[in-house]
Amino acid sequence: MAGVTVIKSEFESVKKSRVESVRKSNFQSVKKSKNETTLKGNLQSIEKSVEKSVVHSVQKSVGASVENNARGGGSGVHGCDEGLGERFDDNDEDGSYIPSCEEEETDDDMDAKELVSEDEEYTQARLKKKKEKEVFVLTDDMFHEIVNGGQQSEYVSEYENFEEEDIYSDSTDFEEEGRRARDRHARARDAITDNVVENAWQIHLKRASKKHVEAECREPCKWRCYGSRVNKSGDFIMRNVKGVHTCPGKYMEVFRLRPQLSYKELGLDLMQRYAFEDTRWRLYHAKKKSIDLLRGSVEEHYSKPRRYIHELDRADKEGRFEHVDVGVVFKAIYICFSGLREGFKEGCRRVIGLDGAFLKTYLGGILLSAVGTDGNNQMYPISWAVVEIENEVCWSWFINILRRELNLGEGVRITIISDQQKGLENAVKNLIPLAEHRNCARHIYANWKKTHKGPALKQLFWKLVRSTYMEEYNLACKELEKEDGQAFADLMDKNPSKLCKDFITPIQCSDSIMNSVCECFNAYILEARSKHLIDMLEEMRTRLMERLYKKYVDIESYESTSQSHLCPKVKKKIEAMIYESRNCTTIPAIGGRFEVNHFEDRFVVTPSLKQYGCRKWEITGIPCIHACVVINYLKQDVDEYVHEYFSLSKYKVAYGYSGITTVPGRRGRGMGRGTRT
Repeated sequence: MAGVTVIKSEFESVKKSRVESVRKSNFQSVKKSKNETTLKGNLQSIEKSVEKSVVHSVQKSVGASVENNARGGGSGVHGCDEGLGERFDDNDEDGSYIPSCEEEETDDDMDAKELVSEDEEYTQARLKKKKEKEVFVLTDDMFHEIVNGGQQSEYVSEYENFEEEDIYSDSTDFEEEGRRARDRHARARDAITDNVVENAWQIHLKRASKKHVEAECREPCKWRCYGSRVNKSGDFIMRNVKGVHTCPGKYMEVFRLRPQLSYKELGLDLMQRYAFEDTRWRLYHAKKKSIDLLRGSVEEHYSKPRRYIHELDRADKEGRFEHVDVGVVFKAIYICFSGLREGFKEGCRRVIGLDGAFLKTYLGGILLSAVGTDGNNQMYPISWAVVEIENEVCWSWFINILRRELNLGEGVRITIISDQQKGLENAVKNLIPLAEHRNCARHIYANWKKTHKGPALKQLFWKLVRSTYMEEYNLACKELEKEDGQAFADLMDKNPSKLCKDFITPIQCSDSIMNSVCECFNAYILEARSKHLIDMLEEMRTRLMERLYKKYVDIESYESTSQSHLCPKVKKKIEAMIYESRNCTTIPAIGGRFEVNHFEDRFVVTPSLKQYGCRKWEITGIPCIHACVVINYLKQDVDEYVHEYFSLSKYKVAYGYSGITTVPGRRGRGMGRGTRT
């Protein structure tokens, strides 16, 4: 009986130890219970099941021990210990576990109510955090499947591997699945950001993990939103949105109407309207994000040149539109409308200004342009192109197309004005070698004055380059050399034959030594150069189209009210010279020649030959002050001696062609869609 009593006490100890062991091994499953009643039922089920299993094992062990004692194999507690130890070791092979009879530190001293109270606290915490999840109940069948035989059950809770189901799939490419999960998370954040920029809200991402996104608006606005990832698809869903925005309003329409609005003006407007101040970095990127939403990304723009050229070809079938791609990489695009080409050939002087300007986007690029001069001495755009870089290859490609379009040949009776860009000079020399090539005096002076400063040198420089006849040029050279010999030597190294009026041939009726028409063109499209490719080209086209229309309407209005056949600016210039001619005296001579004295200067003028000593009439096509005195002396009209390039008829011819044609937009005729074949 003593052995049976010991066995009963050991049975109670083993029972408690077995219950505690199973409870710990299944704690992850049991802890998901959300209901105290379910938890107590699970614990009672565990206790009963373990009790049956342990009783069965102990009964067998007691029988084996009694039989062993009967055979003399041992007695008392020692025999029982050996029998239990052997029996439990055999079951270890099956994976079961029963602790030894030795004392261990356990929760044996705690009763069932105290154990339940600890799990109840944990359950209440889980209930507060996960209210929407279903209650997981560990049934008796599940428990027996775990306990019987000591085998680990293959059953897995629906919620046990929640994260693994979302991130991993049957595919073995875990990196690809992880990348997709990160992409979904990034798209969720981008959606919130786009909404923020569109409505000018001050949103802060409070939490942005792989499974959750939580955002809130800044004080005092009470707006909040919460989103999480869907279990199966992995997409993010905004599950809860609270409050209504009370923060500053929308700015998308402001940027739509005023895209040139600077971040400084935006900051001042926010401060004035809402007493809200933000950093320059945030203001700059808010504007950039708004512009991208309105105009599209850079990738979208540089994927559309082919379709854009197709639309231009459809609208102007006689124009010249080309684009160059290397594989899928954009390299260049050339645009020349037939109306501009024919207007230049028929109504303008054969003087072309060539220049390149930087694009103001972060990708960079160069805008090449060819600009002429109309009868009113204003710019007349001919063609333009966008290239990667300004070098000899790009300029040769541009000038070669321009030469074929304008029938320039080798450059006979053609004048080119440009800066001293080396690649441009080589391209002009190789493709149109017989053209008169002038260098912009303003660019040369900007480089020359870096080492030769001072108002005296500046005055002497411009006196030299504006000399129209040889005597005046030689006198200016002597004065500059006397003032600063090194400055004079450096200027002579710049090849003065390309920048002084004294060396200009009297063919083109233009004494321009500065590339002012190209500078005007670049300033006119300054805002457009800060946009992406397609938007820039479209704004250039629309602005120039509107300008051509206004020029034609204005000249018709001027013609109906004016009695002169000359363009307005030329007429105004002649009137100023006629007024200044009061300081001149005229002495006639036999043979139609006249001596004209203007202060200390004296010149010989022959009106019938349109010749005079200062050469201004010859190189400009407009009578100078000396010629105006002689023409008035002969009682004739000065306007009749002006070259026809400055007449209203030529001006109307230049602007009378179709100019720049209209082009439908993205929705008008599918500029944003693929073209049909």
